Amino acid sequence: MIEIFFQEIDKLWQPSGKEPITLSLFGSTALFVQHDYLRPTKDSDILEVEPEDAATNDKLKELAGKDTVFARRHRMYLDIVGRGLPFLPSKPIYHDLKALNAKLRHFRIQVMATTDVVISKLRRFSSSDVADIRAMAKLGAIDHTRLIAGFRSAMERWELGSHADELPGYIENLHVVERDFLFVKETEIELPNWLG
Repeated sequence: MIEIFFQEIDKLWQPSGKEPITLSLFGSTALFVQHDYLRPTKDSDILEVEPEDAATNDKLKELAGKDTVFARRHRMYLDIVGRGLPFLPSKPIYHDLKALNAKLRHFRIQVMATTDVVISKLRRFSSSDVADIRAMAKLGAIDHTRLIAGFRSAMERWELGSHADELPGYIENLHVVERDFLFVKETEIELPNWLG
């Protein structure tokens, strides 16, 4: 379904001279394309194409965003998410979807590594996020060393922002994942002094 979704976008795309455009998938969509795992979802999360390329973002939303004819037909839509919004390491790891990219003319699709997707889900930690993380743990797809290093990197990015006071909750969520899903000892994570 996801492959067909992006092939259709590619067919309908009106070139702007900035092609190929890199679309960076994250969220549950990134898990679906990397693992034998699927659950119902309404969106295909992507990061901004480029921080300053508002025109491309607008074109993507008009073509395949929420409430478009395209989205209704595919029962899926593109959700353009600003780079500063997700709780992510400073340098998330991405993998090219080579088989899909070989079929596309205007886009290059890359997908966030599983452990970094898990880190991004520690902020909201909704029931669907928890289900995704639990499934990845069962598949043995979460690298605990990367989880901790990436979490600390994300904290460093976050601790001076407007949501810094939420960090203790993210740490609690991390500990739930370690204790209940990975069955490892909880890692001690120090908060910045001003939050302690």
